[in-house]
Amino acid sequence: MRFPIIAGLILSGVLPFYGASAHAAESAWLPAEAAAVLSVALTNNPALAAARSAWTAETQRAVAFDGFYQPRVLAAAGANRGPAEAPESGLPLRLPGDAASAQAGVLFPLRVGARLGAGVAQRYLYETDGFEDQAQSVAGLRLEVPLWRDRGFRTQRLGQAAAEAVAEGTREALAGARQNVARDTLVAFANWLYAAADLREAEQAAERVESLRSETAARVELRATPEYQLFPAQMEVAFRQDELRQAQALRSSARHALEALLGAPTPLAEADPALLRRWAERCATAEVAQVLGAAVATRPEMRQAQRVCEAADRLTDVAREQVRSDLSLAAGAGYQTENEDGGFGNENIVDDRRAGVEAALVWSRPFTFDAEAASLRARDADAEVARAELRRIGLLIGLERAQAETALAAARDRLGYLDRAVLEARRTLTAEEDRLRLGEGRSRNVLDAQKDLTTAERLANLAAFETVRAFAQLLHATGVPLASEENNDVHLSPAF
Repeated sequence: MRFPIIAGLILSGVLPFYGASAHAAESAWLPAEAAAVLSVALTNNPALAAARSAWTAETQRAVAFDGFYQPRVLAAAGANRGPAEAPESGLPLRLPGDAASAQAGVLFPLRVGARLGAGVAQRYLYETDGFEDQAQSVAGLRLEVPLWRDRGFRTQRLGQAAAEAVAEGTREALAGARQNVARDTLVAFANWLYAAADLREAEQAAERVESLRSETAARVELRATPEYQLFPAQMEVAFRQDELRQAQALRSSARHALEALLGAPTPLAEADPALLRRWAERCATAEVAQVLGAAVATRPEMRQAQRVCEAADRLTDVAREQVRSDLSLAAGAGYQTENEDGGFGNENIVDDRRAGVEAALVWSRPFTFDAEAASLRARDADAEVARAELRRIGLLIGLERAQAETALAAARDRLGYLDRAVLEARRTLTAEEDRLRLGEGRSRNVLDAQKDLTTAERLANLAAFETVRAFAQLLHATGVPLASEENNDVHLSPAF
């Protein structure tokens, strides 16, 4: 149900939704506002819903494999006239000749690797040995044991192991999807804050240049300033309006991207541009070594690839099992009696013996194993593909980690450099404005100083966003979970 979630979002005073995990986040690298947004994404994102359903589907397929051992019941009734047997035809149960029959049986696949069948039948025989109403009662047991191919139901066990490995792989895929959604949501939220901060700088730049244009126009009217100094200010007003419109469009795009990750219409409060800088400072001052200490042994992507390799190996073993002749032991015991009055058997009429046993070795194979050998080669190739993919993912994870470490170090340095640039740009602008008031400077110099300040502030905001993004990427790349795998809570390591 989404309505309680949305209602909770609306009741929040700062951001749409606050959970217990969001309050816990206030002292960690993740601000409470970001944790709240992340909780919504982990609840509603359709990619997670799809991954969760895929896990359920594969888990149930693995469970269905165990149905192989379920007993099977067969019952039949009918009549037969004359010879009708088609030996080894592979057709279903046949009825005995010249008789009406009702029969039933149960087949038990045993986990030790054998099939046990038990059955009973009651027959009415037509004109047998002069007895017109003779009935026959039959009961028996039959055991079949594969001795070579599929010995111990090896094919079943390997197939079930492959299905379980696939199910485990989809569980790891779900865990990986959660981490990907968590990272993408945090980056999208940071990008929305950056777009809001960039819009604020564009608005302030437009206000500064408009103020300068007004002051210059007043000076021109008083003939204290030549008219030509008004033209650059008017040009810059148009440029700043263009930048302001672009910033507005970028903020709208950033909001739409965030809403798409949240997976449901969510009433977001207005972005606080100052939050981005506070968040970046948390990331810039966090001790990376302690952060990485919370990393899990392997990322879900690696664990998923390992499960895929396991499944491919088991299926290869299944294909290898098929490149064998079929040799099995068949044994049985039966009991048969008759009754000349048509009732249940209690006499020996057709045969002096009531009980009998049988045993046989049955062997079969195709003329050639060409098809089976081709299937084995295909499964071998599939296993090689899975191992190569495992290696590729390992290399990619290593690359992601190295790139994230480099990006975070660079973003931290840039944040410091640009903070100093902003400070100096403010001083320069103040100095140029003072010179203009004293009649020692030109409006062009003030406009250039304004542009430098705007550029420095926008670059500082960009560095703050890149710091947050690099930090989130580093956590993701090294396997530090951003969200727990059991529920929708945000995972916050004590290392912070």
